Amino acid sequence: MDVIDKQLGMANEQTLIELSNKGIYKRALKESKNMTLSAEKNHECYIVKLDGETCTIKSPLDESQCTCVSRGMCRHIITAILLLKAQLPQYDVQKTVWRDTNISARIRHFTVQLFLILICQR
Repeated sequence: MDVIDKQLGMANEQTLIELSNKGIYKRALKESKNMTLSAEKNHECYIVKLDGETCTIKSPLDESQCTCVSRGMCRHIITAILLLKAQLPQYDVQKTVWRDTNISARIRHFTVQLFLILICQR
């Protein structure tokens, strides 16, 4: 999974409201339920066509662009993000955290090895 897919996977309601506003988010959420996705992945971005507009969804998401007249983050971009997110495998933030149940034993082992190396150098 690449960077753009991870960002899309981690985007949640709060993230999308912060990118736009609550009204745009609610409208996009409502519209996305009645739409099908027409998207093409191009390097590290997605090109999404909806309502006669073309959105380029980039990483970071706040750099995404749309061909509509809106100056900022528009409903097309938020809708595109919601549609893309729905198509991706669910991204579990918890699984991305490196976990080692035996980490303390490894640290102790490494510390002992380092100590022995330092002692032998004297």
